[in-house]
Amino acid sequence: MRNVVVGWLVIFGTVTMATVAAMIYYMWANAPSSSPFGSGENEPLEAREWYNGDWEFAREDVRAGKEGELFTTSLEFAYSWDHDNCAGVFVDGEDSALLEDCNYGIEAHYVRPDLEMEFCQRVLEFSNEDAPLAIEELFDTTDLEPTDSSPVACQANLDAGENYLTRARSEGDFLVLTVASWSLEEPSEDEYYDILTAINYRHTEIGNAVMWKNGF
Repeated sequence: MRNVVVGWLVIFGTVTMATVAAMIYYMWANAPSSSPFGSGENEPLEAREWYNGDWEFAREDVRAGKEGELFTTSLEFAYSWDHDNCAGVFVDGEDSALLEDCNYGIEAHYVRPDLEMEFCQRVLEFSNEDAPLAIEELFDTTDLEPTDSSPVACQANLDAGENYLTRARSEGDFLVLTVASWSLEEPSEDEYYDILTAINYRHTEIGNAVMWKNGF
C-alpha cells in the first residue's frame, strides 16, 4: 500500500510542477510582511514570522478513483524557537563539524493527535553555500520508507514516534531540515496518504519560501 501511495505523490509532483510554481509566485508577490515570503532578503529569520499558527494545505487527490477530489492535510502548531547558534541540531553531536559555519536557526514543532504524529522543522543559515549542500547530500530525500530514528534532534523530543521520515533541502546559504514521527501501528490508506502529504508539502513549502528569500 505504501508503494502505491508513494507512486501517487510522485505522479502528482510531476504533473503539477507548473501549477505549484505559479502558486509560489502568487504567494511571494502578495505576501504580507508577517509572512516568510515577505521577509527582506537580508533580514535574519525570526521564528514568530515563519511559524505562528496551524498549517493547512488542500490539493487535488491523485489516487485512483478519487481523481479531482479535494484532499486537505493539516498540522497543529505547538511551539517555535529562535536559536542563536546551531548546537544540538544533530543527535549525539553526529556530523556536528558540518555546522561550524552555521550562524543561527529557527525551529517549529507541530502535532497531529489523530495520526499520533509529531513534526519538527529547522531552518538554518550558514555563512556559505557549501555546508548546507554537504548536509543535504547526507540524506536520501527520495526515500519515502520510514526509519526507526532520525539523526536530526528537535527542541521538543519526538518521543511518541516509532516511525520517522527526515527531509533535508539546501537553498544557497540556508538549510531546511524536517522530521516527522508517528506511532500509528497500522494506518489506513487515507491516514498514510495524509502523513506523507503533510510531511512532504510542508517541507516543500518552507523550502520554497527560503528559495525566494535567498534571491531566486
